[in-house]
Amino acid sequence: EKGKNVQCHITLPAKSSAKNATNYSTKNQCMIHVHGLHHTGTGFARELIHDAFNERHPQSASVQDSLLPYRESGLDYAKIYNQYHVSEDEGQHFQTVYPSFKYRVREFKRTKSAMDNAGNLVYMADLCKMEVTDSPNSNPEKELGANKKIIGNYLLQQWMPYWNSSSPYLVQKTPTLDVNFLESVKVMPTFHLIVVRHPMTSNSFGVTRAAWVWLDAWTHTLEMLADGKIEWFAVVTYESLVQYQDRVVEELMEVIENGRAKYGHLRQTRQLHLHSGVTQNDDPDSSTLSYLVPKERSIELWLKCLDNERCRSLLDDLTSSVFPYFGYTSVDDVLIEKDDEEVEVDLGEEGGGDDFEESSDEDHGDDKRNAKNRRRKLFLDLSSSPGPVGVAKEFGHVLFSSEGAMLEKFRANKSGGNDIDEEFVAHNYLGDLPPTELLQRMRGLMKKHAY
Repeated sequence: EKGKNVQCHITLPAKSSAKNATNYSTKNQCMIHVHGLHHTGTGFARELIHDAFNERHPQSASVQDSLLPYRESGLDYAKIYNQYHVSEDEGQHFQTVYPSFKYRVREFKRTKSAMDNAGNLVYMADLCKMEVTDSPNSNPEKELGANKKIIGNYLLQQWMPYWNSSSPYLVQKTPTLDVNFLESVKVMPTFHLIVVRHPMTSNSFGVTRAAWVWLDAWTHTLEMLADGKIEWFAVVTYESLVQYQDRVVEELMEVIENGRAKYGHLRQTRQLHLHSGVTQNDDPDSSTLSYLVPKERSIELWLKCLDNERCRSLLDDLTSSVFPYFGYTSVDDVLIEKDDEEVEVDLGEEGGGDDFEESSDEDHGDDKRNAKNRRRKLFLDLSSSPGPVGVAKEFGHVLFSSEGAMLEKFRANKSGGNDIDEEFVAHNYLGDLPPTELLQRMRGLMKKHAY
């Protein structure tokens, strides 16, 4: 609207038609939505959760498959693939209820919307007015609850053919932050897995001002979580999933199991088999850290941001006052493996002193000692300058969650009954709701840097 206000309406067919959608209200199934910005690890997170469930109980979780409704059609697979395959098998492409991200961008450009509204694109469905065309206008508030159930069932009716509908856990992934919308129309117990990544390493929007879009989108989302609008959720950083996969997935499964018992009234026997591959050690393998290296285009846009005074100012403020709450730290790619080659980086004076990790001849054999000497200390103080970004060891956990009390007990049990590790004392919000001081800082930066 005049390039300044983003408005959205979700209008279904007349109630007499839409209400005929199957009623999917059940406590025997759970919905899992995977949220985040583009290119921030939502697909990776979906894969990890799907695998973790199915390692315990085969076919207990189903992810959407764009070809599933056509596999038994008798048609040649190549023809099916060419005609029906959808990239990334994202839920947004299998429905007509709420606006897809592609549609949002098209309308944003068509209306020449102001750039300060770009963050709205990520959570536009949260802003949508929901209605059914023949709903009475006399009491819209009374109708709203009924409309949400109709919309939720109608949405699931469109999505269901793309899942194994008998699976207890139905996993849907879309790289947006429409968390409140999907929560409000839920018709079964619903868990939200929300993935956050440093804005400049992936630059989801491909724009210089990615930091502003990130700040807008995440201020909106974290405020909803802190206000208790989302019943069952967990926030994890992409970086922690890369560096500490087993530990983070284990905690995610605990959050899901605990929520299933509370909101779905069904508990399954816990029998988590951790993944192999990404280490759970405090010193992640250098080949794993290659996933933290920004692409060339992201580095180019990062440098452009630093050349722009307003963009640089915002990034500096985020780096000093907001990013520490996410545990972000610069990663020194002394020996990050790229394309099966080891790339040495000359650190100069910044590479010495306490930033190196020494190994003990008494504790390690020659091979382990040499590997540690080559790797050095990977994690440095966070910088606004381009480069790989990871998380500090103490942030290799679920970052925020609705199940904070349970996670506190779980972590205490994992420590063998000893006192909670110092990391959880220093960062007492880890695994709980987003802290008030973080939200205050983010709101303050929204006002300070508004375009």
